[in-house]
Amino acid sequence: MTTTTLSPLPQRSTEGTGVDLVGGSHTADQRLAALVDELSDRDRRHLAEAAARRPVLWLLAMTATAVALAQMAVSIAVAPF
Repeated sequence: MTTTTLSPLPQRSTEGTGVDLVGGSHTADQRLAALVDELSDRDRRHLAEAAARRPVLWLLAMTATAVALAQMAVSIAVAPF
């Protein structure tokens, strides 16, 4: 059995990257909050769509089951002995 170890990532300097860590943190927080809000809205919409489709899927499954059982009953009824 092979054991894999992860090496730590090298430390990166922020000098020369053009990123202002102190002043830009408020803007980054706002962007992150907006992203979280957008993702939660998408998730809510997706769950609502899934809940709306659930009765249709249930009806489709029940119809398919009823058709399969009816076909089996007919094939048994007309089968020669």
